[in-house]
Amino acid sequence: MSIEENKELVRSFIEAVPKDLDDVDRIIDQFVAPDAVEHNPETGQTLDLEGAKQYAKGVYRAFPDLKEVVKDMVAEGDKVATRSVATGTHKGEFSGIPPTGKTFSVDYFEIYRVVDGKIVEHWWVLDRYKMLVQLGVISEAEAA
Repeated sequence: MSIEENKELVRSFIEAVPKDLDDVDRIIDQFVAPDAVEHNPETGQTLDLEGAKQYAKGVYRAFPDLKEVVKDMVAEGDKVATRSVATGTHKGEFSGIPPTGKTFSVDYFEIYRVVDGKIVEHWWVLDRYKMLVQLGVISEAEAA
């Protein structure tokens, strides 16, 4: 695939919003290779496809209206990097934090590796402290 095709694949994946938790599996299976690896900075571990699906479902349980809007995208070779804004409302438990009902909006950075039209590797990081401040879990002083 060309660099432009890789970018379009990644954009389509990011913009695919699940209708329900079962839809998470369908979307991931559509865009992600069965042997893909998710590099999860939350745990410091790598996840296989099933682990990534379970993690994504947990995120959508916590933030059912989660949305990511791509602001910048660059690509070279088999890698696509994005800077997005992620927004959502905290309606379910997230990382042991009970729902606050508050919304967040934070920068979200990702790198995808694409091979033969499927995502085979994914790295990401978001501004976790800013998110926790907006959810009212920690104060700005604690985040500093």
